[in-house]
Amino acid sequence: MDGWTGPHGNSIWAFMLITSSRKEYLLKLEDLSSEHHTLQYLSTVIEEVIGEVGTEKFVAIISDNAANVAGAHRIISQNHPSIQIGRASCRERV
Repeated sequence: MDGWTGPHGNSIWAFMLITSSRKEYLLKLEDLSSEHHTLQYLSTVIEEVIGEVGTEKFVAIISDNAANVAGAHRIISQNHPSIQIGRASCRERV
């Protein structure tokens, strides 16, 4: 998952899936501008994505290390101990 500000100031979040054969799929691209990006809200959004795909199909969640995202990761880790949490720096995402 990754979030960024679009050219019109919208807060855009992408949720990507990468398969074991390294195929990439865009699962969800969502404008979250109308919500505060609290760790509780982001963990709810991540939980929805996990629910759509199925917990058993997740190995890891990779995103940046923003404080709210790191907090959401802690909640996800508590709810889904089998899902690993990884952090990517901007250099790794380019």
